[in-house]
Amino acid sequence: MSATRHGAHEILEKLGEGGMGTVYRARDTRTGDQVALKVASLAVARDPTLAARFVREARLVSTIVHPGIVRVLEAGTTEGAPWLAMELVTGETLAELLARERSEPGFRERAVAILAEVARAVHAAHEAGVVHRDLKPQNIIIDAATGRARVLDFGLARAILPESRLTQSGQTLGTPEYMAPEQAAGDLDAIDARTDVWSLGVMLHEVLVGAPPFTGAAPWKIALAVLRESIRPPRERDPQVPEALERVCLRALSRDRAARTASALAFARELEAAIPRTAPGLRPRRRAVLALSLAVLGLGGLLAGVASSSGPALPVAQAATRDRPPGGLPRHRGWRALVDEHEARGDFEGAAAALESAALVQRLEAVEILVECAELRLDRLLDARGAHEDARRALALVPSDARARLAEWKFATLEGTPPGVSGVPDAPEEVRELWDAIGGRSKHPALIVSATTMSMKLTDRSDRARLASLLGTRGKAHLALDHVAAAIADATASLALVPGQGPCLTLLGLAHERAGEFELAAAAFGRAIELEPRSGLRRLDRGRVLMKLDRLEAARVDLEAAVELGPRRDLCDPGNCRVLGFGFLRLGDRARARYYLETYTRAPKDTPDMEKVTAALAALDRDP
Repeated sequence: MSATRHGAHEILEKLGEGGMGTVYRARDTRTGDQVALKVASLAVARDPTLAARFVREARLVSTIVHPGIVRVLEAGTTEGAPWLAMELVTGETLAELLARERSEPGFRERAVAILAEVARAVHAAHEAGVVHRDLKPQNIIIDAATGRARVLDFGLARAILPESRLTQSGQTLGTPEYMAPEQAAGDLDAIDARTDVWSLGVMLHEVLVGAPPFTGAAPWKIALAVLRESIRPPRERDPQVPEALERVCLRALSRDRAARTASALAFARELEAAIPRTAPGLRPRRRAVLALSLAVLGLGGLLAGVASSSGPALPVAQAATRDRPPGGLPRHRGWRALVDEHEARGDFEGAAAALESAALVQRLEAVEILVECAELRLDRLLDARGAHEDARRALALVPSDARARLAEWKFATLEGTPPGVSGVPDAPEEVRELWDAIGGRSKHPALIVSATTMSMKLTDRSDRARLASLLGTRGKAHLALDHVAAAIADATASLALVPGQGPCLTLLGLAHERAGEFELAAAAFGRAIELEPRSGLRRLDRGRVLMKLDRLEAARVDLEAAVELGPRRDLCDPGNCRVLGFGFLRLGDRARARYYLETYTRAPKDTPDMEKVTAALAALDRDP
């Protein structure tokens, strides 16, 4: 590795260093994207066991798709040093947040809510068969872009499989303060999801009283205390700790694994039930927007009467009844108009809050409104948990209502939690249609991946055309999420079922191109051209890849064919203009290069590469 490059990655700055390696901010020179590049240390690279463990981190984490887990994009070995490229997430760690906000009002509730998020992400890893084994505040980052807690550094992760034995029996790995007893004892056979639950309990203990249960200067002394000493209840250290949170903490820190909280998901639910709430069932952001919507409707006083989502019903205030004609809308602004107004502005949080407020006053239509609110949360906000909350409230209003039962079942299943109702729907065909509807209309790639996966599970293996179509849809979503290997796998599997699919060959070519496998990309685009010989866009795809392979004459043929075949509207798309402009510039066709580069400059000023295009045009002007 040179001082500034590591294979295809340009090193920009050092972000941190640990026992397994060093993490850099880097730029992928193939795509221009910034990534977090983790390069194994020299000691790891020279040790076959440690090197295998390092590579295993990439393999394990790449199988987990969850917004609360930092994604591994690719991995490899350069000059004998294993490396992995991860999604670059900026923000502060949970450790930094705990140190900074401990004295702030509402600190405990905020930190506990973050731990609940973390626990749900950890549960997703467990569902994928992976135990983290080094959960601690330093390995949780609060994403500055979304405010969401993200779990990182699966360097000690282990597959929950009997044959997984890369770590030698008796070898203790992890951070002593956060180790479970079975981990401190080096008992690999006892390590499972409950090992991570213990670590979550330690972090909760730290949130409640300011420190893990056991601390000290010598790691071996801490490990010994974890094995032998009793845990002092948090309320003995701080009487202000809520009893409910103390119970959650001590259950997670049970040395008897059978008595310990059974799963990270159960831990998350217990935390959420124990968090003190000013308005039960409403999270802070939703409560604030809901209050605003109620005020617009002239119903601000209703907020104080909102019952818990677990209660039997949502009360209707006397004032609202007086202001509403029997069975009609409030005499204030109609709730439907308010929802439409929010949606037209792209304010889907506001639209959801308006629907919630309508559900408070539209007693006869509350179930239908809450189900609509759940659909909006899922499709527009990608908030499966919020959608499930709305569906639960609808079910609590009218437990026998078919719409409420179907919605609760659907959103519980999508969130990965046991549904509150069973046998809904009864027919596999209905279930499959439900997932088809979600996958077909959603604009969120992660949701499409989940829905198409569920559809495939319910599809007859003999229905090759349907399976191929679902694989193609999921492959596109994987590529949108930058899950390149998964996109290649789905496209390949789809073509194996139904050969000769032009769109799927294009997907395969795009995925290989994203992976830097330009020969394979050119071959896939070539097969697509054989199926669609009059497609200018397919010619453009192959020409772009041939330029990257320095096959300039072949690229010229494809680019000229793309211009001839069109359609012109598609070729004038900014991305295509950029490819054609720089392609013809490299081929020495200055007139065509100028035309497409000038067309590109009519795109919005923040379009990528605008400065580069402007500089190229300036150079053409200087040297006509």
